[in-house]
Amino acid sequence: MLSATRTELWRRWVAANAAGHLVGLGLTLIVGFGAFALLEGQSGLRATLGIGALVVAMGAIQGTVVGLAQWWALQHAEPIAETATQPVPPTVSAIPRRIWWAATLRGALIAWFLGALPGILTSLMADPANGAVEPTPAPSFGQTLLLAAMMGVVLGFVLALPQWRVLRRHVARAGFWIPVNSLAWALGMPLIFAGFNAAQATPSPILALATTVVALVLSGTVVGAVHGIALVQLAQTPRLHGEA
Repeated sequence: MLSATRTELWRRWVAANAAGHLVGLGLTLIVGFGAFALLEGQSGLRATLGIGALVVAMGAIQGTVVGLAQWWALQHAEPIAETATQPVPPTVSAIPRRIWWAATLRGALIAWFLGALPGILTSLMADPANGAVEPTPAPSFGQTLLLAAMMGVVLGFVLALPQWRVLRRHVARAGFWIPVNSLAWALGMPLIFAGFNAAQATPSPILALATTVVALVLSGTVVGAVHGIALVQLAQTPRLHGEA
């Protein structure tokens, strides 16, 4: 069970991730809707370049917002102590803002590219005559959630890898960060897909917006809660001098 001080760090981390997901993914949705409106009816190289630019923009937005929010939470690790005689060493709190932001940004850019890759390939394979490809049957809701969970495992690994490269310089057993992120996103990604599915089925624009907001906050909370437990544990295990 987490102590009171560890719980405070965990709460800040969860709040940072919930807010980061809401703002970051919310902005990417706004950018995405606008860009797709411009790309509507286009195919071939022009559509592919448009999708590529959109992916970079979305990854940059999410990586920046979430990275900065997470870094804010990391700054509260240093003053937290188990007891007055056992202070927590300045491990994760010593990570520079630029370093954590850059690591989060790299992971987000790669993750968004992988997520958009099917759309890019579809655009490249479009029939030049009519700009369309042979339609495929839509998956069921259960299949969609399963695919979302599988996507979360992969994207969680991709998002965590650059951050792990930063964490391993400051804490011991940083490798634990990668599988925990995969687990966190395997749980969080289906919530995003389920929320978007519910929003699209809602006739009221206001209710659809509210459903989307709830889905983003809930997914960010779940993701942050899961890998926040790992972060709190890592913050208590400083990397010893000369440790490999």
